[in-house]
Amino acid sequence: MSNQLYFGQERNFGGVKDIPCLLIAGTDPITQKLRRGPYLRALNPPPHVTYTIKTERLAYPKQAAHYNFSPPRVALNTIRFVAEHVMPFRQQGYSLIHSFFWDIERFEIPWIHENDQSVGQFMRDYLHINGLVKDKAASFFASYLNFELCRRVIVWSKWAMCGYIEDGVEKSKISIIPPPFRLIGDKKDHPNCNLLFIGRDYLRKGGDTVLRVLDRLSEFEDLKLYYVGEVWDKRALNKITSDKRIKYYHAPTDRIMREEIFPQADIFILPTRADAFAISVVEAMSRGIPVVASNICALPEIVEDGASGFLSEPNDVDSLATSVSKLVENPRLREKFGERSLQIVLQKFSKDKVNEKLLEVYETATGRR
Repeated sequence: MSNQLYFGQERNFGGVKDIPCLLIAGTDPITQKLRRGPYLRALNPPPHVTYTIKTERLAYPKQAAHYNFSPPRVALNTIRFVAEHVMPFRQQGYSLIHSFFWDIERFEIPWIHENDQSVGQFMRDYLHINGLVKDKAASFFASYLNFELCRRVIVWSKWAMCGYIEDGVEKSKISIIPPPFRLIGDKKDHPNCNLLFIGRDYLRKGGDTVLRVLDRLSEFEDLKLYYVGEVWDKRALNKITSDKRIKYYHAPTDRIMREEIFPQADIFILPTRADAFAISVVEAMSRGIPVVASNICALPEIVEDGASGFLSEPNDVDSLATSVSKLVENPRLREKFGERSLQIVLQKFSKDKVNEKLLEVYETATGRR
């Protein structure tokens, strides 16, 4: 199903209104659609929960779409942040607020905070800010989350939980509840082996590493790379668009991703240098696609090294190329890893298992349990 909730819209998800919940979620600054994590929550409400989605009151500037520390980005985000917090909105009529990512308003009713990483982890791994600045920002945000009306902090991994505890959030407030996923059987028959990479941030996601890995695999003449994401490096972009082994998608729609790209993929590769959770990895696994990824952040909790895929250090081109080559030359291994990937998604990320935990959090937060 396509993610069709755009900036400025409100939409209800769910049926019986035992727990009417206002879900405050950000939109993607490029597509102006709801971000993937909140979208998966909204699409799969727990029993007896009705979500009303509230997106940003101000459009998020496209110049701030990438995670980098630059004066223009800081200025744009500061202006937007201040403006958002002087604009009131209605909180009455809801039993609970469920806010995503970096919203730090002091809500008037019980609320749940959800994020895939802590402030300290984000500043350290994405912005490369350490020391006193990082510590002060993390401490400030932790004090906000330790406020009494913030009833629970939802994270997607043990790695993120450790980050919040390190920042100073009370451990008793933290629950690990990843987004829900469903199994998708949309594989299309094709004669060759296709490698898929998805990454908007060229360097952070390891787009340069993927190209070097492909160069190491020149002996596989039928191997194709589906490269999805913006490439701002002109030399790399020229290579991508001129190499007959690469099929390039700058910003494909959800329909193209669903109908043309994922069904053609045999191996998913993500040599990311920083990634809190990597939803695209679980999306690949939900289709039975083995994964070759970086051994960092939450990825070791998702990919079972040697069972559903392979893990390597982000810049280790030799190891990554060896892992991909093993899967390219052994269709039975790809099938075996794909089957294990499906089992992991069922065991850890299925709607029923996820929503059982989420409903318990909601009922406790609203005094129903």
